[in-house]
Amino acid sequence: MNYLEKHIILQKTGKGRRIAIGDIHGCAKTLKALVLEQLKPTFDDQIFFLGDYVSRGNDSAGVIDFILSLKEQKYQIFTLSGNHEIMVLEREKNTTNTSDKKHIIPAKYKNFLENLPYCYQMEDFIFVHAGINFKADKPFDDYEAMLWERDNDYIPPNITATIIHGHTIETLQSINEDILNRKQIIGIDNGCYRGLNPEDFRVKIGYNGHLCALDVDNWVLYTQKCLDTK
Repeated sequence: MNYLEKHIILQKTGKGRRIAIGDIHGCAKTLKALVLEQLKPTFDDQIFFLGDYVSRGNDSAGVIDFILSLKEQKYQIFTLSGNHEIMVLEREKNTTNTSDKKHIIPAKYKNFLENLPYCYQMEDFIFVHAGINFKADKPFDDYEAMLWERDNDYIPPNITATIIHGHTIETLQSINEDILNRKQIIGIDNGCYRGLNPEDFRVKIGYNGHLCALDVDNWVLYTQKCLDTK
């Protein structure tokens, strides 16, 4: 995978919305409800998936199948890698027992996971899974940070784009406040997978357990309570 495939520069197309969707983590039923019942995308919309499609939930394959079906229907779908995609690929690579089928990834899904870029950059927005390390000499060459960064506080004055990311779980209140205040760095991972356990106190009090999508053109946050089960 070369530089241009990992860091892709895009233009806004048409009059549609640009929508970012946070970490899904195998919650396929929740994802379908969010997209089909709330977002109701049109072919003019650009939809950015911020990574972490797999692990934790019980239907990672269903998540990828649904995303691929949207692509096949010719929706404008832009998928990023998260750290969990890389971990799944590494786990398979490091499997020494070839008779152990547990970590073997079917070709269809492996091809999807292996061909995910790390960052989409537009004039006014940057979409990334974790963050951009602007303290580095070449921030857009620091792919490790794009997958793992949690220190998202620093942006140099010459960067005017807003960064939309996942990876670090935020409360709904924090996400809404950052959107209201038009923060330059906005995380939209609400820890959807925590909703797999309705007894989790963070879910009970409404802090976590939702899959979030942000329409960055209209500053509208969509939230879908986790519908999946363990």
